[in-house]
Amino acid sequence: MKNIYFIILCFVVINANAQREDHTWYFSATNKGMFFDYTTNAVSITSVHAPLSYEGCGVSADPITGDVLFYSNGIKVIDKSHTQMPNGGGLLGNITCATNGIPCPVPSQPTKYYLFCNSANSPNAGTIYYSIIDMNIIGNGTALNPIGDVVSTQKNISVVTNASEGFAVVTGSNNDFWLVSPQNNSNIIRIYRITNTGISLYNSITVSSTIGDARTVRFSTANNKITIANMVENQGSFLMDFNINNGSISNFILVPGSILGTTTNYWTGFCDSEWSPDGTKLYMSKYRMASSSGRIYQYDLNFPSNPITLIHTLPGTSSNVAMGLQLAPDGKIYFLYVNSAYGDSRLIGVISSPNIAGTGCNYVSNILDMGTSFPMTGIFPQFGLPYKYSPSMLNIVDLNSINVFPNPVNDNLNIEGFIGKNLQITDALGNVVINTINTGTVNVSSLSNGLYSLSVKGEQKEFHTKIIVKR
Repeated sequence: MKNIYFIILCFVVINANAQREDHTWYFSATNKGMFFDYTTNAVSITSVHAPLSYEGCGVSADPITGDVLFYSNGIKVIDKSHTQMPNGGGLLGNITCATNGIPCPVPSQPTKYYLFCNSANSPNAGTIYYSIIDMNIIGNGTALNPIGDVVSTQKNISVVTNASEGFAVVTGSNNDFWLVSPQNNSNIIRIYRITNTGISLYNSITVSSTIGDARTVRFSTANNKITIANMVENQGSFLMDFNINNGSISNFILVPGSILGTTTNYWTGFCDSEWSPDGTKLYMSKYRMASSSGRIYQYDLNFPSNPITLIHTLPGTSSNVAMGLQLAPDGKIYFLYVNSAYGDSRLIGVISSPNIAGTGCNYVSNILDMGTSFPMTGIFPQFGLPYKYSPSMLNIVDLNSINVFPNPVNDNLNIEGFIGKNLQITDALGNVVINTINTGTVNVSSLSNGLYSLSVKGEQKEFHTKIIVKR
C-alpha cells in the first residue's frame, strides 16, 4: 500500500514554514508542560513529561512531525517514552543553571545530536560539556524501534571553560552551527564552530564592556542580532549583530536605559530577554528591583537611541520576581514569574502582540493557570535547531509528482516521480550507500536495518525524506 504519510512528510520538509520543533514545552520540577497545536497553534497544558527540576532545560523534537525525541535538564536525558536513557544519567550540568540540556544536530549525521550541558552557577563560572545522543541506539526501545541513547564513549566532553550561565547555539549558513558563550565576569565572548568534523574555537572577541553574569543569550533570525541578559544591575544588558556566515560580532552596544540601579550583586539585573517575531522589539525581564518587584521592559529598535520602556510591573514585594520570556509558535511571548495572587509561579503571562510598540503589545498576566507551583523554575525550555536546508531544497514539490512506498521497506523501494533523476541513499553517518538513477524502484536488500536519508534531485527541485529498512 502506498504510504501517503511520506508524501505529506516530504512536503513538510521542503516547506520551511512547517517546522514543529518548538511546539512541545517540557520544563519545571513538575510534570506540567505546554503544547501548541500543530494546526491552530492553540496552547494547552500537558501532564506527561518526567520532572526536570529547577531551571534551564532543552527539548529536541522532530521538526517535521513534532514528535519529541528527548529532553534534558543538564544532569539527565529523558527519551520519548519519558524514561531516562540507559546511559542518560550523570551529566555534568548544574540544575540551577539557566541554559542547560541544549540539543543541536550533528551536521551531516541526521540521527545524532549534541547535547550541551552547563555547570555554571552564578556568580561562579562553569564548564559547557557536550555528549552525543544517537537515535539509532536501541536505548529503552527495541531493535526494530530504537529510541536513542547517549554514546558512552562521547559523554561529558569539555568544550568551554569559565562560561556564564547563558550561551546560545545558532544555525549557520554552511551546514554548520555556532556556539556563542560570554565568559563569566569578563569582556570576552567566545565563538565556537560546529561542523561535520567536530567543535572548535573559532574566535575570541573582546568587547567594550564587562558582562558580569550573562544569564541568557538570545538570537533573532529576523534581524541576526544577539542580546545578552545580564543579571548584574549596574552593568546593564547588551546587544550586537551576529554574522551567521563567518561567526563575527559587530555593533556591540549597551541597551539604552538598561542600567536601572546601582547594585552589584547577581540577582537584581535582567534574567531573560526575547525578540518579537519581526525582530523590531526586544523584551527584557528585570528580575527584581532593589526593594520592589520584577518588571518587563521593551526596547524598540525602530528608535535605537531611545531607552527601554516599562511594559509591566509585577504586584507585590521584591519576592515577586520576573523570569523567563519565550516566543511561541502562535507569535506570542510567554512569561514566567512569581505572582502575588498565589505566592508562586503557577500563572503564565503573555505578551499578545509583541510586534507593537509600548503597552500596545498587550500584556496579559494570567493566560494560563498551570494548577501547580513551579519551585525554582525560571526559564522556559530551549529547542533543538532543525537541519538547515539549502535554498534549492525549499522549492515545493507537487504532492502528485512523487511517492515513496512502502516505508518501512524490506527489499524493493518504489519511487514514483523524478524518473531518470539522480537518487542517493545515505546512512546515519552521512555515507552514501546507494547512488543510482531513479528507474522507479531501488533494491535496498543490501542495507542493514536502520534509518536512512533518501534524496532525488531534479533540475530545479529536490525531494528529501527518511526511509526505514526493517526486516
